[in-house]
Amino acid sequence: MAKKGVYKILGNTNPKVGEKVFYIVDQWYPATPLLDRNLANVTWELFIKTDNGFSSTNIKKKGINHFTFGKNAYKYIFKIEGYLHMPEGHSPMSLIVLPQKNEKKVAVEKDINNVILTYEDGTKINKTLSYRDRLKATAICEGLEGEKILFKLWEDDEAKIGHNIKNQFVTKSSPIQVNKFGKAQWSFSLNPTFISLANRKEDDKSKHEYYVTAEFNGKILEDSQNVNVTNTELNIEKTNPLLRHPKQQQKAVSIPKPKKESPKASTKPSSAKNQPDKKGKIKSIKLVDLHGKSFAENPKFGDVIKLIIEAENVVGEKYRLKLWEHDNSGKNDLLYNVEHTFKANKQEVYIRLTDEYQEIGEIGNNSEKPDSGEYWTGRHQEIFAEVICLGIEAKSSKIDVDLKEEAKKQANAKSTAVVEEKKHDNKTIENTDVDDSCGINYRNKINCVKFGKKNPKYGPVFWGLLKLANYAQWNILLNTNKITDEEKNIIIGMSENEGNLDSVQSYDSEIVTVGAMQKTINPAGYGEFPIQMQEFKEEYPDRFKKLFENCSWDVKKEITKVGRKEIVKWRAYYQDITGSELKTKIRDGFNAQNYKKKVQCIPIEPLINAAKDPYFQAKQIEDFILRLRNKVLPIIPQGYEYKISDYLKSKLGKATALDQHINRPAYVKEDFGKALTYFFKENPSISKNPANWGIKHSEYEKLIIDYYGKKRRGTKMPIRYNNMKNSSFLK
Repeated sequence: MAKKGVYKILGNTNPKVGEKVFYIVDQWYPATPLLDRNLANVTWELFIKTDNGFSSTNIKKKGINHFTFGKNAYKYIFKIEGYLHMPEGHSPMSLIVLPQKNEKKVAVEKDINNVILTYEDGTKINKTLSYRDRLKATAICEGLEGEKILFKLWEDDEAKIGHNIKNQFVTKSSPIQVNKFGKAQWSFSLNPTFISLANRKEDDKSKHEYYVTAEFNGKILEDSQNVNVTNTELNIEKTNPLLRHPKQQQKAVSIPKPKKESPKASTKPSSAKNQPDKKGKIKSIKLVDLHGKSFAENPKFGDVIKLIIEAENVVGEKYRLKLWEHDNSGKNDLLYNVEHTFKANKQEVYIRLTDEYQEIGEIGNNSEKPDSGEYWTGRHQEIFAEVICLGIEAKSSKIDVDLKEEAKKQANAKSTAVVEEKKHDNKTIENTDVDDSCGINYRNKINCVKFGKKNPKYGPVFWGLLKLANYAQWNILLNTNKITDEEKNIIIGMSENEGNLDSVQSYDSEIVTVGAMQKTINPAGYGEFPIQMQEFKEEYPDRFKKLFENCSWDVKKEITKVGRKEIVKWRAYYQDITGSELKTKIRDGFNAQNYKKKVQCIPIEPLINAAKDPYFQAKQIEDFILRLRNKVLPIIPQGYEYKISDYLKSKLGKATALDQHINRPAYVKEDFGKALTYFFKENPSISKNPANWGIKHSEYEKLIIDYYGKKRRGTKMPIRYNNMKNSSFLK
């Protein structure tokens, strides 16, 4: 069968960042019918070059043939493709695009196109929710790559649809950076404590409605869907909608009405409600089913309907969309009232017929005087849409959240606070691929352990599976001369004494400890791990964003002055908190009742994910080597004048000193000095200058490290030394 659709596109392949650039269809496949050669039906999709080829940014524009690249886009390689049905992935129907720096200050078109609510694992919400469920808000942005946006959770008190500042603010995210794909994500729980907050204003409402807004620079650009939560604290009388707001029933209620002159479209093709735009700006509007077809039967509660608007010269203009329920015997009831922006001359809007709409249909817009003959209970089942050109705002459909419902079991995650432990096949190979999931797939793999006997402390631990010896990217370090073969053997030989590369724990005095090097964030938020984070950020800024910043972790620079001297320190933050507050947040839910159980600990999931990254693992190993070269071997033992590197020439000797320095760095100088003192006391005739030992050097060194290895201070040092002594890598 001959191919149909877009054959060739044209456009600027070197656009400047911040400037809008247009692309056009130059040729169609010859077999494409003339009626299908409609530019309004062409989807323009943006792809970005990754290590595994081109991946979609999920920015797809139907009928909109322009893109505006963000300020950092010049660092990446993109591909733009136009198609009718699906992308083919190659030229001439696609173009490789290399954005260029723009020396001029250009006002970039910035927008949040949509905010989508899903379960935290990304699956669609298709059932009544539980207050124990975790959700994820995803903002699809344009021109905001690298910028930070703020998500806010609101409880919807007002009758009107759309965000209203009078609604109850509940909680917010930390500033979340928009990634290079134009996406920002925030995971959150529907906490039962929200009930009392919602009841302050709505103690007589049977359901509490929540939604999420996304804002940039203090301006709300988009709203999400609503989620409805059953208020189980109501008594039976209050659940009757006819008994709502007894005090307000004495007030006059303004009943909304459609405007006579505005364009309208009905679910019934023959309805008198179908009315063209008398001003001529909007060519046509129609209500159809999800597949774009006219309704064969009346839509039902829970259905998604689609509104198609075709207009002329309206891109960028605002309009208000209203959805009405029409009755022959009652008042027209306003179901949906939201402002949008025309993204194209042909606009498609999806609307779910929610339970709130059902309730409005049953009672009407005035609860004091309920209508009769309504859409949901009578035989008059007609809905019509009204379009009024004016402005922007968007708000999604509503979703039930019921306290009685069990939380959904999500893919690769558990929504309850404590999850059952699963047995793992020892033969399973851990997947080391890193994505932008922020480690959600480790949610059911974090153990609650205790530390200490008298007054035990409880906290999370992920033991990990990746041994230093099994690190898969040694060649990266060897080929870039960051490590030698001898140093590689030292690390592998010592590795059995250390934690796994992907281990993370928080049960002792420190806030958290990460990786084989056991790098820590100390109780004040400083320490070796924040330094490692900063070094990784400087070396691999894109990976740092993906692994840390986009997952609410960051590191900040602090400078203090002592006299004329400046002291630079790095401090780690999660959701903009650090120190004791962060330690408390990480250990929330870790107690005697949950001991030995699997418990959720969302803050350390990104750290586990980062520890799986081969580049971050390389950073850990590089730290081992730098510690050996720059900190251990230059030490001058207490009471002596030569460096440890002058005494230790063997792999075993260097590994033994490094092993203690990792665990008890302050003791190396003194303990190695004591070993030398013992050696020279037993062998008084041997020169104290190791340069004079000649061919006897290896013999003398063996005697020194045998004593030092067993007498070093630290946990289980004799056992650790024996492990290294028996390692084939240290022979």
